[in-house]
Amino acid sequence: MKQKIIFLGFTFFISLCFFSCNEQKKGDEKKAKREIEKQGQNNKKEDQNNKADSSIIEIENGIMTVKNKKNNTLSMRGPVDSTRNRNGVWHSYFPNGTVNSKTTYNSNGKRHGEHLVYYPSGSIMFKGNWNNGKEIGQWFFYSKNGELKKTKLFKNGELEKIQVFKK
Repeated sequence: MKQKIIFLGFTFFISLCFFSCNEQKKGDEKKAKREIEKQGQNNKKEDQNNKADSSIIEIENGIMTVKNKKNNTLSMRGPVDSTRNRNGVWHSYFPNGTVNSKTTYNSNGKRHGEHLVYYPSGSIMFKGNWNNGKEIGQWFFYSKNGELKKTKLFKNGELEKIQVFKK
């Protein structure tokens, strides 16, 4: 009987230690997760501040223009709503002024419609379509000399198929 009581007491003690260690571990994991999230938010704020510090942003008649502060070159331009959400067709530009990309946004500020990205030479790098922020349909990827390199097929934002073309 005495051995049973000692055994039960020992088992209770081990269970208690395991439970408290496990709770401490969970608490530490939650604390670490909060710290990582906090750091990510701080980095995001720093990135936004750095971007804002290196850019000149102007809004006139519903058109936002973003210029590089160092050399006053056009970086991107397109329509925005009263809350600064993108809508309509937006263009981004290479430092030499040629178009880098053309993207269409819906009234919710999500990519919707045609999307084109160009090489600095002006030839198309890739093109595809968006539907409310998700890639849809066939996307085409080209070499610098205009040859089709590969295609990607998307359904509701999920990649379904990739086809690569060899020379």
